[in-house]
Amino acid sequence: MPGPVDPRSDAEPSGDEAAPVEIAVLTCTFDARPGAEEALLGALRRYLVLTRQEPACRNVDLVASVTVAGRFLVIEKGQT
Repeated sequence: MPGPVDPRSDAEPSGDEAAPVEIAVLTCTFDARPGAEEALLGALRRYLVLTRQEPACRNVDLVASVTVAGRFLVIEKGQT
């Protein structure tokens, strides 16, 4: 039979007890070859779908440049 359970062991930290959360920010720039913009965009969209399923992923965005044709930027924030 298991021994007594410390009620604090399952409690969520609150207030001053909360551990600091470390966030990592990753940015990647991708330049598509001429004519391959849609193929690159499709691959990056699939990457976003898979990344958003990861437990440590807090946010991931895909943006397209308005000044450079075929340039895409992925910005990912994750908990370390």
